[in-house]
Amino acid sequence: MDGYNISMMSKACDQGHEFQGQSKVWCRECGISYTRTPSEDPRSNGRTECTVKRIKTQIRRVLLQAEAPGSWWPWITRFVNELNRAARIGKRSDWPPFLFTVMVRKRKWRRGVFEISTENVKDLCPSPENHAHWILPEGERPCITKLIMNPA
Repeated sequence: MDGYNISMMSKACDQGHEFQGQSKVWCRECGISYTRTPSEDPRSNGRTECTVKRIKTQIRRVLLQAEAPGSWWPWITRFVNELNRAARIGKRSDWPPFLFTVMVRKRKWRRGVFEISTENVKDLCPSPENHAHWILPEGERPCITKLIMNPA
């Protein structure tokens, strides 16, 4: 995506506690390995530390605005990544806030008839690789929808 192939992530000397737990498991499943920065002093890599600080601040803001627990950190990281990606390519972020309730269309075949209904779900983040959105239906796992979404 965007021409970047990430295979390694470097830990800062503060150990990056936000990137432990579920985030670490997700990185391992995606084949992303961890390394350490060469120095124990974060000031030796100031540009990187400033960027990491800015992104962590964005993630914490979205976490607070959505009133979500810390376990949502990996999904919010994707959401913030898409916000930053849209800004990089000059696109306006026209998707709803994180965990915002939206209405999606459901299409089902029933007794030889194609039925269209709607369902209220939580919006997680855009999925540019699928030209769709990750959503969270009530009582289900996150999934992708390409169907039209409206505020609920």
